[in-house]
Parts: sequence; C-alpha cells; structure tokens
Amino acid sequence: MTRTIAPVLASLLLIFSACETDDIMNLDFSQPQVSAVAPANRQEDVGVDATVTLIFNKSMDRVKTANSFSLSSSKGRVDGYFTWDAGGRVMTFHPSGEGLSGGQAYSVIVNTDAEDTGGNDLLGPFASVFYVGSDITPPYVARFSPAHNSQVADPNQSIEIVFSEPVDYDTVYSGFSLSPSVQGLFRFEERFDPPQNRVVTAATFDPTYPLPFGTTYAVTVSTAVKDPNGNPLREECAFNFTVGTDFQRPSIVSVTQTDPVDGGSVVFADPTGASENTLVERDCDLIVRFSEPVRVSTLQGAITLSNGADFYLLPGSPADSVTVKFREPLKSQDHYLLTVTQSVTDLGGNQLDTTYRYRFFTDGERSTRPEVLSMEAAQGGDISILASESEVYPVKLACRYYVEFSKDIDPGSIEVSVEKVAGPVADSPSVINPNWDDAPGSFRVYSFDLNVSQAGNTYRITIQGTNVTKDSRGNYLEKDVSRYVKYIIL
Repeated sequence: MTRTIAPVLASLLLIFSACETDDIMNLDFSQPQVSAVAPANRQEDVGVDATVTLIFNKSMDRVKTANSFSLSSSKGRVDGYFTWDAGGRVMTFHPSGEGLSGGQAYSVIVNTDAEDTGGNDLLGPFASVFYVGSDITPPYVARFSPAHNSQVADPNQSIEIVFSEPVDYDTVYSGFSLSPSVQGLFRFEERFDPPQNRVVTAATFDPTYPLPFGTTYAVTVSTAVKDPNGNPLREECAFNFTVGTDFQRPSIVSVTQTDPVDGGSVVFADPTGASENTLVERDCDLIVRFSEPVRVSTLQGAITLSNGADFYLLPGSPADSVTVKFREPLKSQDHYLLTVTQSVTDLGGNQLDTTYRYRFFTDGERSTRPEVLSMEAAQGGDISILASESEVYPVKLACRYYVEFSKDIDPGSIEVSVEKVAGPVADSPSVINPNWDDAPGSFRVYSFDLNVSQAGNTYRITIQGTNVTKDSRGNYLEKDVSRYVKYIIL
C-alpha cells in the first residue's frame, strides 16, 4: 500500500510545484494608465448634461478607482454616481441633480489611489479640464516665485507663474517680460492645484545662463496672456527680485610674513602704499587674509608684485586667505610693491572694497647683503680705505692679505682677482694660497697671497661682488670691492 501511494503523492507534488511556478511567472506588475477621457482635455462648449468617461488600459478595481476620482469647478466638488463596462476598463461618472453649471471650467482628477484588479497603483495622477458653455471668466495670476522684493541666492533661479486656470501657452510668450532681458526657455505643466482645487497652468521660465549677482529683475505678466477661450488676464501682474543675499564687500584684514626659522613675524601697515614696511625677509611667504572667503578664480591677476618678482598663489581652505609663495628669493635690500586690486570678489560676487597697496623693503636679518669690513696686509696697516689709484698702500713683495666680512660667506662663491694697473715692469700677477682663517665652520676672514715678482708696480685687488660673492643665505655683495697696493723693496 505504501508503495502505491508514494509515487502518486510525488506526482501530485510535482504538478502543484509546476502550477505555482507558472502563476509566479504570469504575475502582472505593470501600472495602469488613463488612455482617454471625454470630454477631451480643454474641450469647450460642453453641455450641462455631460457625463465624464475615463478609459483605462487595464481592468480596474472599481471601488478604489471611483474613490480616487473627483470632478470640481470654482463652485466646489460635483456629486454623482459611477457606471462601468463589463471589462472594468471604462468608467463613467454621472453628475447628480441638474447636472453641470454653464460658464464653468471643470477639473477632472484621478489620483494614484486608483488600482487595477492586480493591486497595481495608477502610474501617475491624471488631470484634465473642460469648459461647460461659454467661458467668460478671465484668468489671473494665483501666485508666483520668487516672492516680490525677495533676494535669491541661486544664480540659476527659475521663475514660476501659477495661473488660476489653464491658459493658452502661446500667449504666455508674448505676455511675459523680464527686465533686464534674459535668455531662457519656458516649461508648461497642467496640474491639479490644491489651493485652488482645480487644474491650472504653471509656466516656468528657466534662464539659459546664471543670472549676474547683484542684479534686480522686474517680471511682468501682462493682459496679453489669455485662456483657451480668449479671455485676457484679469489684471497685469508685476514683481521683482534681486540675485544674491550678501552685499557686504570683502576687505583685507592683514598682510603678514612669518619667519619659519625664528617664528618672528612682520605685520604690514599702511595699505595705501604711502609708507614702506621694513624688516621683511626676501625668502619668506606673504599671507594675505580677507574678511571672508573669496572666489579663488578672481585672485589670479588681481595680486601683483613689482620688481620682476616671480611668485605663485596658494589659496587657503576656506579661501579667506591666500599665500604668496616666491619661486625664487627676492633681491636683498630692495624695494617692492604688493598690489591687490578690486577684481577680487567674495563668493557672492561682491568686489574688494578698495585697491590695496603695500610697499616693503627686504632688509630682514637674513636678507641684508654682506659687507667688506676691512682688508689688511700682514705687515700691518688697514688698506680698506685705499679705493683709488691715487690712494696706494706700499707693501713688501712677500705680504699676505686678510679680508674680513660682516657675515658668513658661502666659501664656494668668493672670487678675488688681481691686475697690474701701473708701473714700469711687465707682470702677470695672481691670487695664491687662499684660506679661511677663523674658527671651523665660520667663514668671515679670508686670506690669500699675491704672486707678484717685481717691485715698483701698482696692483688692483678686487673682491667680485654682484652675483658672485654671497653670504651663506644667498645675499650677494652689492658691488665689487677694489683696493690698490704698490710693491716696494723694504
């Protein structure tokens, strides 16, 4: 017995499983839509005894669909009853009582509570409008945005006009004006408007390009706008708005230079450029601080430095500051002018309140040039004041020279030359046996000998200055330093 039942149960289970799979595969999840409506959308001269018929593309749940339907005019919602075709796809609404009223616009609404017999909601709310008899009611602007006298932050602000009823789209083009004029496109939508309890036209103007900051626009909707029956707008509507919410101009709060070596800082004074800021280092960044964040794109070209300074800008985050970074150190003990023009703007488009000018002089501790303090001969005597051929210091043939500088010198940069400038004897002098004679690691005293073989000649000893001899921080001697000696036999 068991052997007989088992195969039967297995077969039934297999058949049931197959049927269940087929049912799942045949489930319909598509959402229904309204295929047609009568009276048609915007139809005119509809009779007072008219009914409203909706045709759906699927069989509908009659109760839920009827509950989602409404027919209304300016007089309120219309009561009535429904009839359906056998297939559940055609629903007809029959107004009760004496029917519809003449001279009215009626709005037909079916919301998404409507469902098909499979429980799928209507794809989207449906709205339509028709006119009973002659329409003599003029439309009007029910509301608009932006609000009158408002300030808008978004430069791509759209302008929306909501009318009291559907209007002729073509008349909106001729009846709408915007001053100053702006390029843009219109979008039109007929939708149910809850505040008015009817289907209306919403016209939206989208600017093609961002609206300039700080500009006030005047919008006018004239009586050239008409409804489909030719009724002109009841009255002209005008309003204005301004682009931007911040009209405070930015300013420069400070210009500073902080020395990363010793932490000292210089705060620049006098933004008019009338006086000069001193003790500025030639190799430290300048930081410009603004009263609020600015547009980074407006900084380039607005900040300049005189005297051929090569620099780039590094904006802060947020951009309420910018660092002026030098690609190469500035010149030692030289004059510069930092200028920040009004082309700098804040995030709202407001220009800098004025043009700022800061004069400064690069004479910080690490930016001053080295100097030759003295030049002496080993036999005794300071020859540092003998700077012309008429001031000649007599020295013996075998004499060593010592040069003292005001600062440590880059030992690889120093160059000393010697040349005969007067005398009866031909000679080819040269500098020999150079050495640094101070403590290890210090390069302030430089010594050397001259290879001179003949007495009676006058020689010029020159320490090469500009762009040659420099201190340990890269500051060059301002100019060549020359001294004159005459060799004699002692």
